[in-house]
Formats: sequence, structure tokens, C-alpha cells
Amino acid sequence: MTQDNSQKPHSLLQDFLNYFPGAKQAKPAESKPVEGPRIVHEPSIIIAMIESALAIDNPVMVQLPNDTVFYNSKFAIDAPPEIEALRTGQHLFIGPLDPPMGNIKVRKASSVTLRFFTERHIAELSAPYLGTVEGAIKLGFPLKAIQNQQKRSHPRIQVLPEFKIKLEVMRPSGIPFEAKLNDISLGGSLFCALKNEARLADGSVITMGLSGGKFPSIQINCIILGSTMKEDRPCYRVKFKGGTTEVNALKGFIDTLVQEHRRKREWLFRGKG
Repeated sequence: MTQDNSQKPHSLLQDFLNYFPGAKQAKPAESKPVEGPRIVHEPSIIIAMIESALAIDNPVMVQLPNDTVFYNSKFAIDAPPEIEALRTGQHLFIGPLDPPMGNIKVRKASSVTLRFFTERHIAELSAPYLGTVEGAIKLGFPLKAIQNQQKRSHPRIQVLPEFKIKLEVMRPSGIPFEAKLNDISLGGSLFCALKNEARLADGSVITMGLSGGKFPSIQINCIILGSTMKEDRPCYRVKFKGGTTEVNALKGFIDTLVQEHRRKREWLFRGKG
């Protein structure tokens, strides 16, 4: 297997990682998966949890008090003061919320609950709402966090209709059908047929063809893990089984998806002020 030694463009994320002594090494919070819920009070471990989510560019699920809706966001480190504030445990920043109604509702909230994946855990914390600052939501530093062992190796990323991603699924028989991609990760995805197609059996090997808009066209083989029915249409959870070439293409596809999510959040926040 060949290694990609090409230079990556300079980024504030790399500044952030370099800012922490030993940032490229395992952190206390990530050194060993916990067996059950663990309450963490140490600021250094909470910082390491957030740093881990930043390092793998993971989304943050945001919930407001007395609200059943979950909003999508990201931890924000767009300027050195934000890095310093997090490093010293003063406060933290997240980007605009999606759906956009959350950007209005959050202004009346006393605190928000954040859930996110780190490299090895699912983390949850509650932080005071302090206001909005130059396109970001400012939060007080949490007094505690909760860790749970992550059962999924690769966090899923939601696929929105406006991304205009096309999915064609090739059956083992060679007969294709069109489907809607619901979410995707480096490990697999969830999709639903556009109409009531004949069900695929668990364990079937299929080929997914993805394309559309700004996204690179890729094809990757998958195994059907299970299926359900939604509005008289079959939906499938699949596991990818590609080689190095397919995995690299998939990484490029997911990178583009992350960029589109970030672009949409920035646009939403500017639109809502």
C-alpha cells in the first residue's frame, strides 16, 4: 500500500493541533474506550474530547432546552482568539445551526446540549449560551461532560436533498434502480429506493454509483446488512467493501459533502444575522 506524502494546505485546524503540546498523540480522554457512561469534570480531558472531534472534522448535534429538534453544527476555530479561549478552558464556539430556525431559538436559550463523536467515544456536554460573535455561537465552557463508548467506527454524515446527489444501485443480477442516499460514512450508508422495488436479501453484494453537482463520481461495492420499509419503499443499511482506490474516492466524496454542509451553515448564519 502506497502512502500519500503530498503536502496538505495550511489550515487553522493544524494551528490548533500544533497549539496543544502532544496534540498528535493520544489524549487522556481518548487513550482507552470507556465501558459505560463516564462523567468527566477535568477541563483538560474535556478540551481533549473537543480537540478529537475537531481533528476528524466531525459534526456536532445541538439540542436546545424544551426542544425536540436536533440541529447540526460544528465546533468553530476560525481565529486564534477562539483557539486560545478553548485551550484555556474559558469558552468555546460552534457554527450556525441547521435547520436555520435554531439560530433564532438559541438566542432565548440559557444553555445548549452538544453531542458529538470523538475518535473513540460519543460525548455529551451542556454549555451556557453567551451570544453570537462574528458568525459563530459563543458558549461558556462546560463544567462536565459524559462519555460513552462509540459502537460505530465512522460517524454518519446526513445527505440533504439540495446537494442533488444521484444514486444508482446495481443489483447482483445486473439490473439497476434509482435510490435516495440518506447518510454516508467511510464504513457504509443508508439509502431508500425511489419506488417499491423488489427487496434485496441481507448479505447481497451490490454496487453503488454516486454522482451529481460538485461531487466526484464514484462506484463502490457494498454488502446489504439489513432493510426496512418506509412509505412502501425499501430502505437498506449497507457496509462498503472497496479496495484502496475505492476508499480514496469515497474519502474525496465525503470531504466534498463536509464542505457543502459547512458552506450551507455559513450561508444560513449570514442570512439570519
